[in-house]
This record gives sequence, structure tokens and C-alpha cells, in this order.
Amino acid sequence: MERHLTAISEFEDALGQQGGGGSECVLPANPGDDPPIGSSTTTSSPDDYDTTAAWSDEETRALRHTELIHMALTCELTRSVALQYTYAHCWLNMFPVTGHTNDLHELGHGGSGTDASPLEALSDGISWNVRHWARLVDLLKNTPDIDGRSVLDNTAITLMFEGGHGWDPEAAAYSVHSTENMSALIAGGAGGLNASGGRHIAAPGEHPARVLTSAMHAVGAGDTLGEVSGVIPELFA
Repeated sequence: MERHLTAISEFEDALGQQGGGGSECVLPANPGDDPPIGSSTTTSSPDDYDTTAAWSDEETRALRHTELIHMALTCELTRSVALQYTYAHCWLNMFPVTGHTNDLHELGHGGSGTDASPLEALSDGISWNVRHWARLVDLLKNTPDIDGRSVLDNTAITLMFEGGHGWDPEAAAYSVHSTENMSALIAGGAGGLNASGGRHIAAPGEHPARVLTSAMHAVGAGDTLGEVSGVIPELFA
């Protein structure tokens, strides 16, 4: 009880030092009606792919979802958020954002309708997800928190993917569904995370989920997720 009262007192002091706080808690503008739901697609061939199907203006939807998450974190409506822009076996039309005439899943199987390799085409699709994730990171970076730091400085945020690019036992070839060479992005400064700034860290032999357990550790939520535990020390160096 004494610790609880002390924490409340410290929080009240911080509020006073920041002039009451809450100045960054702003309701986003009304986004208007939902974009119309797109029709389904009937082919996975780039030769006769309907570039107007399987698209419900996900660009606008991703923008608005990102703004809502920024508001929720800034206004202390939640301390934890999960957002999935797309999913592993996703039939989202990629023509509006990449120019490839197929859905996100088929881009990884050579169905781009261009001379891009499966890795290049799928990377273009993934970059759309990364762009929106990076926008959220930027919003948090440019939002002051109650302690004078940015909200990002007090946050751990990750972006994970379904697979990497390497040997695939099922395909007997290099594939974008491989469990090898998987990448992950992690941002924020909570708990000493990313102390040295932006870096590329190669961690051969590490379980990809240890990126998540590292983020959990950074915000004081333990470091165990199912059978995976521990952190990647370089993320805190």
C-alpha cells in the first residue's frame, strides 16, 4: 500500500511539472464513412487479374487505424495494442500500392505480372506494411510524453513477418515461406531498448519470437512467451 501511495504521489508531481499533462491527447478528425467493400477476385493469375477487385481502400483504412492507435496510446486508453495490416495468406490486391497485378500472397510465388522475382515482388508488398508501421513510430516519436520524453522513448513496438527467405524443406528450394533469414523490426526506448540507436543486428540461431520477448522485457512484462524465453542482448546494447 505504501508503494502504491508513493507511486500515486510521484505521478501527481509529474503532472504538476508538465502543467497538467494531456495536451497531446487529441481526438482524430472524423474519417467519414468507411470506404466501400471491394469485390472478391476469382483468379491468382497475373494474366487476367482484376486490378479493381479485392481492394477496399486499405490505404485509407491503415492510415486511420494508425491514427487511432496513436490516440489510444497518447490518451492512456490502453498500454498494449496489436495491429495486423495484412496476414500470412493474404489475398489483398497489391496493384494499387505496388503496381504488381496480383494479391499479396501470390507475389511470393512469381505471380507479379512484372519481371520482378518473387522475393522482389513480395518485398514490395511488405514495404507497404513497413511504411504504415514506420508512420506510427514517427507519430509516437513526435509526441511528448508526460515525463518530457517522447511517447516512443517509453514504448516498445515490433513488426513481425510470417517467414523469411531461405531453404524451404517443403518446396525443396529457396522460398519466401522459409523459417530462415526471418527479419523483424523493433523500435522504442522503453527499458533501455535500442540504446545505440538504429542498427541492423544479425542473430543467427535466435528464435524470432525472442524479439517479442525482448520487447516484453523492456516494458516489464516478463520475457517468456510459450516455450520461448530470454532476450536478445544486442537490442539493449
